[in-house]
Amino acid sequence: MKTNLMRLISLVLVLMVALVAFAACGAEEEAPKTSAPASTAPSTPAPETEPPVEEIVDAEEGDPFTLGAETTDVLLIMNNETNERSVQVLEKSTMDKVRAFVLPAEGFTMEILDKDGKKVEDTAVVADGMTIQFVAADGTVSDVKLPIVIKTAEELEGTVSDNNPPVVTPPGGGNNGGGNNGGGNNGGGTVTPPPGGGTNHNISINLASIWVANYSAADANGKAWANALNAMKNKGIKTNISALDANSATDTIVKEVMAGKSSADVYDISQVMCRNVAKKKAAANMYASSTLNKSLFQCAATESVTFKGKAYGVTWASKSVNPMGVIYNKDLIKKYAANYDIVKLYSEKKWDFDNFQAIAKACTVDTDGNGKSDIYGFTSNTNVIGMALTSNAGGTALKVNEKVEATMCNEAGIKALEWCKEMFKTDKSWLYKADINQCVSEFAGGKAAMFVSYLQFYPQIAAQANFNIGFVLMPKGPAQSNYRNGVYDGAYYVVPTTKVARLNDVGTWLNELATGTSSAFLNNKVKDLAKNGFDAKSQEIYKWVVNNMTPEFSSGVFSSSISSEVDSSVTSAAKQPAKVMASIKTKAQKECDDYYAEIYALA
Repeated sequence: MKTNLMRLISLVLVLMVALVAFAACGAEEEAPKTSAPASTAPSTPAPETEPPVEEIVDAEEGDPFTLGAETTDVLLIMNNETNERSVQVLEKSTMDKVRAFVLPAEGFTMEILDKDGKKVEDTAVVADGMTIQFVAADGTVSDVKLPIVIKTAEELEGTVSDNNPPVVTPPGGGNNGGGNNGGGNNGGGTVTPPPGGGTNHNISINLASIWVANYSAADANGKAWANALNAMKNKGIKTNISALDANSATDTIVKEVMAGKSSADVYDISQVMCRNVAKKKAAANMYASSTLNKSLFQCAATESVTFKGKAYGVTWASKSVNPMGVIYNKDLIKKYAANYDIVKLYSEKKWDFDNFQAIAKACTVDTDGNGKSDIYGFTSNTNVIGMALTSNAGGTALKVNEKVEATMCNEAGIKALEWCKEMFKTDKSWLYKADINQCVSEFAGGKAAMFVSYLQFYPQIAAQANFNIGFVLMPKGPAQSNYRNGVYDGAYYVVPTTKVARLNDVGTWLNELATGTSSAFLNNKVKDLAKNGFDAKSQEIYKWVVNNMTPEFSSGVFSSSISSEVDSSVTSAAKQPAKVMASIKTKAQKECDDYYAEIYALA
């Protein structure tokens, strides 16, 4: 027993001597000079990652094209060895899938050529040797050409994987309580960020909306709202949503401001409501927010409520625009106006008043020989009149040098009205119905070759029609070089002047909301157009117009007497547009001046 104890003590002494000697040896080395905590410095440098040979890229500034919705079936690729770009496409895909992804920039048309240089139809299947080229309005072919490369599903999946490599964590490279808001790991291999990643903002926003049901709708956009709001919540941005009565929204907001206490931090209201709230000095300048990312909101809709650099409400294009245009019956036009290719005319910027009128006239047919037309060129209520004014005069009321002018009364406006009158009275190609829903039924029933109004009516049309349909914008008038589409309404976020102190919080909230929903809204609409039978070109036109609308300042401005006079100048045989517009010009301008006087005074 005693012998064993002595052996144990001797062993302990030997170990202690060894440890002291090891420590003394280490002390002779100089400690590394670094300001970083030892636990964050890896013992070996992280391996450098070489870029993949084939890299997924976006369109570059100055390119004659842009890219549509993301897809794994079509990719824009840069070969880092040859420094050349190509479009990789899933085998057996048709051209419409390519056209839905690669979009010509403004001022260009896009052509897909086969290996022999011949143009390829949208229904063709991708094949080796095809090339995409872009043609400017003057006929010049751009030097930028994109060869099409056919890939299998496995090859495309491999390209996507190569461009999204897994994150490699250096051995022992833990984080000592770092990250955002303490989301680190003491000495481990991975770092756990706060839920959703990014900064935890700790913001709570009270939103009152006249469209409160949209935020919880069961459709695709309702899902996009829910996803965005949940992602924001995970970043510490909470949203409390309540209903705002549309019938009394303006009065409610203004009265609350006058009382010095608003029930919401931000309101979701219409264009006219936004302007009327601003007129009463109850809407804050949204651009005064130092956190607001203006680039997300600088669209025609926001411009329509902006004066002298002050935005009294903001929105983003895919949330607010409701394009107007022409939904057409491909079968009727092919039968009665076979010499006209609407898609080709549109792409070449030749879809104008003259060609529209010629097609409408050719499609106005007496099929049974009784002396009465059974099919008409187009159907619409008086919407077509306002659309024609926008297409030639640029708009019915536009902002010029920070003052709103009744542009519909100028010479270009008169020409637009005369064009409408000629189709109504002379050609008799316009099937007029006061109720736009009747126009929908007439068109869906095959009684007209074209339907001229808001695109929003397409679900009803598609549900009833048994023919092929397409969509283009309103033809351009002779006074315009491009297609015009006015923003006559929208959904705007407005901060009351009682909540100016919250502008920065609202700016952060809006940035996240717009970023989380903008692309989803656009993609949802495009998918729904495809689902309802619209071809790739129709989808492309929609995607273009969303970001190329025209500001409009007439909504809520003109009296019913002005509107009635404008409409009757077209529909009444006893009246002439030039005389009517001359008689109402002064009154129309005064109504603009009176309506906007309070807003002018704010600047």
